[in-house]
Amino acid sequence: MSLRRVLEEVVRPFLSSTNTSDIEAKIQGFENSLRAMGAAVPSIASQLEVDDLKDIGLPAPVRKVLAGKIREDCLTGASSVVGADPHTNLRPASFDQVIGHGPFKTLLLRAIIASRQEGKAMRHILLTGPRGLGKTTLALAIAHERGAPIRLLTGAQLARPQDITSQVLSWSAGDIIFIDEIHGMSKAAQETLYSVMEDRRLPVTEQRRGGRVQTSVPAPDVTIIGATTNPSKLLPPFLNRFGIKHQLAFYSKEEMGQIGQRSCRLLGFTLEEEGLGQLIAHSRDNPRTLNEFLIQLSDLAKSSSRDKMTSQDVTELLALNDYEGGLSRHERTYLETLHQLGGSAGLTTLAQALDMEVTEVEQSVEPWLVRTGRIRKTARGRQINPPTPSSLEVPTHG
Repeated sequence: MSLRRVLEEVVRPFLSSTNTSDIEAKIQGFENSLRAMGAAVPSIASQLEVDDLKDIGLPAPVRKVLAGKIREDCLTGASSVVGADPHTNLRPASFDQVIGHGPFKTLLLRAIIASRQEGKAMRHILLTGPRGLGKTTLALAIAHERGAPIRLLTGAQLARPQDITSQVLSWSAGDIIFIDEIHGMSKAAQETLYSVMEDRRLPVTEQRRGGRVQTSVPAPDVTIIGATTNPSKLLPPFLNRFGIKHQLAFYSKEEMGQIGQRSCRLLGFTLEEEGLGQLIAHSRDNPRTLNEFLIQLSDLAKSSSRDKMTSQDVTELLALNDYEGGLSRHERTYLETLHQLGGSAGLTTLAQALDMEVTEVEQSVEPWLVRTGRIRKTARGRQINPPTPSSLEVPTHG
């Protein structure tokens, strides 16, 4: 649920109608009061009544609407966070639960409120950045805040114009369409979709007397949210159809700590601060990797009937995952191969040595080695850098 959005929709119009000064500060104060009473906690929010809000300084009719909206928002979000996949259970359901992305969430919240008030679809959104930084999580949270159904697709499912046509004909006005790895769409498919995005017209071919005729039919007013690790593969006209573009940055150590603490709580165990720091240091500032470690630690906690995990448990877990000297097995093999080849080699050669696809090496192995200064990319291939104190440092805590 999102307390801020509910306050914006319920309380701001009331304050504006009474010519209240400093509305921003007032709304922030109401939000702080609601959080202090636990209204951001689903178990409390789902049972909130008008009398529970009597001390926050709003008239009874406004409090009644506010309490109802908070309950409704909480119950709407609850169904989207429970699933068989542990990663799904750890995924935030609303902006209140999404850690990081502060300024971007503010911009999105304004766009969402404007869209709800106008009864129109939002502008199309493009999220870029490395894997595991929360593009899908943000898309699901946007759909929740907008109160709209979301359809999950991948670029590979939309490889041909015919794929676009069959999908668009099943969409309804107001839907949010999330396309992960949108760069997997062909150029022809992109051209078909950007006509839908800008003109709300779907190009079709009709069989008429005398042959086939190119025409178009109305398309529903939807919001496209695209996610990609490689925006350069998108056509410039297609890119221009996205009114909101955002590149997700890596999380700070503090944000990773907040994510880890939340995940431990949801998984039902506690972890020593030093142990959590070890996992964060090996997670490459990536929440998905951190949660994978914590889910494995949860398996250990359950299988050993324990609810308190230690840094020693983490050390053993990292060893089982074949981490050594702060590096994964693939990262070590990559560096060893590069060293054996004289310190320089092509990407294809390295991928063959790792028995991996070239794109997988680029996206999963090289990023951390580049960020920590162990290798550099050049026109002649990959080159190993002379070791520095920071590149040799073995991560132990965040």
